[in-house]
Amino acid sequence: MSSDLRNRFPLKRLLEISGGEANFPVGDTCVSRIVCDSRLVSEGDLFVAIDGATMNGHIFVPEALEKGAVAAVVERESDPSAKLIVVPDTRIALAEMSKEYYGRPDERLAIAGITGTNGKTTVTYMVSEIARAQGLKFGSIGTLGYSIGREIYKLDFTTPDPTVLFEILSLMANAGLDGAAMEVSSHGLAQRRSWSIEYRVVAFTNLTQDHLDFHGDMESYFAIKSGLFENIDSGTPSVINIDDQYGKRLVDRTSSDNIITVGIHGKAVITAGNILASRGTTSFDLQTPVGSSHVELKIPGRFNVYNALVAGGIGFALNWSLSSIIEGLEAFTGVPGRLEPVIGKQPFAVYVDYSHTPDALENAIRSCAEIADGRIIVVFGCGGDRDRDKRPKMGRVAGENANIVILTSDNPRSEVPGRIIDEIEQDVPINCEKYRIDDRKSAIYKALELADNGDVVLISGKGHEDYQIIGKEKHHFDDRETAAEWLIEKGYRERS
Repeated sequence: MSSDLRNRFPLKRLLEISGGEANFPVGDTCVSRIVCDSRLVSEGDLFVAIDGATMNGHIFVPEALEKGAVAAVVERESDPSAKLIVVPDTRIALAEMSKEYYGRPDERLAIAGITGTNGKTTVTYMVSEIARAQGLKFGSIGTLGYSIGREIYKLDFTTPDPTVLFEILSLMANAGLDGAAMEVSSHGLAQRRSWSIEYRVVAFTNLTQDHLDFHGDMESYFAIKSGLFENIDSGTPSVINIDDQYGKRLVDRTSSDNIITVGIHGKAVITAGNILASRGTTSFDLQTPVGSSHVELKIPGRFNVYNALVAGGIGFALNWSLSSIIEGLEAFTGVPGRLEPVIGKQPFAVYVDYSHTPDALENAIRSCAEIADGRIIVVFGCGGDRDRDKRPKMGRVAGENANIVILTSDNPRSEVPGRIIDEIEQDVPINCEKYRIDDRKSAIYKALELADNGDVVLISGKGHEDYQIIGKEKHHFDDRETAAEWLIEKGYRERS
């Protein structure tokens, strides 16, 4: 993000927006930037102290003021001699002040907020394609970063902190974009990163086990996701996948008077029938209140029909034409790291996928089964220092749905890869052919060496990521590059 955007914004206005109380005369004081990381503070900034999961920003208030911050926004006054603004919740204050500082850009854009465990990224990109077919320019914000036009810029978080988020929205609005499709993560909701955004529509894909190291249990996870729908205006449409058990419950929890349900089974406002999956494509008949049409997706996987229904529901909610919805869905060619093929002349298929939850892994393996003439060989691991409960569940899903399972490391972080694999292996069926290979490159090579005519190799867990976190260090590692290198070595592909 740009760091040279330095407004001279009246502190008095930010004080009014936050509803806080200053222990000093604000007068005509102006703010250069709003900052919540004390390491980034420079002369003229306003520092907001955030209570984080591992660090309390309040302890850095003296350091921030010493660096030249005009004041610090806090939840409690510790030093009467320091220039402080006391607010009930610094996270909410940070969001509200950032929105005001950047000129309330969300109100100049049609923002679609998409939440759920799986499918958010795919839906955001589908919505952008539908918008393009409608003659509109949409950006996207999420796991892969943010896009303005065809350019993609990386982000540290799926839902960035408010100072970054509202700057992005400001850049989009100033660039003449009509709107943005935005992933809204559970961490972002819990930590108020997306607080105060004015959505034009919100959508729910599904809810399956993930992030329980952070949320504790599924009900708490659901409660956080529900917050996006409970805190919207009644006139804001809600697009909800009701084939998902939590989606059915969400219908009764949303504040919206305009609920657009989607699904394949049962009664929904927007549905799909006659689904046919083949190698590289998926087709279905789309039924909506304004008409029906056949859709040919250029991506594999029955689960992508749900993503298409949610994206189509967003288009319907925004009053886009059915023809634009169809055109956009059929123009969509996929998202990096989501069942992304590694192309070569080999007699078997290779896909890289981001699936890192039990449900997503099962969907990915089943999608591979729809196109395989032979066996399914899956390579995966689980991240260290994250939800341990899902590890054996993923092992069971892999063992029950694939022919060969190769267990390896993902992002082990501070954990020993072998111990993570031990936990995954607990529920892998004993009759499943499996291998344990800690080194991820060696594991991928082993899978490719085992593959034969008509087989499908699924390299799962990291998808678009081009790094591996070992300890506290990030090392370059890309599943797609690794698989391509093997294909080059074996003569199935030329070096680009």
